[in-house]
Amino acid sequence: MKSESATDLLSAGGWRLTDLTSRTVTAGSAEVPTVSLVGRLKPWLLDNTIEYKAGGAYNVSEGALKATTDAPALTTGAWQLNAKGDSLTVRQDKNVRRYSIAELTASTLRLNYSEGTSPVTTYTTVYSH
Repeated sequence: MKSESATDLLSAGGWRLTDLTSRTVTAGSAEVPTVSLVGRLKPWLLDNTIEYKAGGAYNVSEGALKATTDAPALTTGAWQLNAKGDSLTVRQDKNVRRYSIAELTASTLRLNYSEGTSPVTTYTTVYSH
């Protein structure tokens, strides 16, 4: 049986946010805890579905809940994996974000995104089918 490629796994259907954490480390500081942020997210963010389409199209479909009644039902962009399949770049309008892929299976997508230099904050976002 041929194993599925990262592209196949990523584009196999809609992904929904199931967890979001942050961890901030300052150079020379003691170990810091990981903080769960998912409970702080607005409900209308938790029912969105993200789809990575074959060919590089990226869609975010609003669920039943919306921030405002005139919020678009669909937001689009583009995505690209690096050659090793361990880094994901997402472009939406003029925003570009690069994630490292910590886990990608048939049912789980775990992405890490870091910002800052000292301190460095790493956000881990988990999506499921």
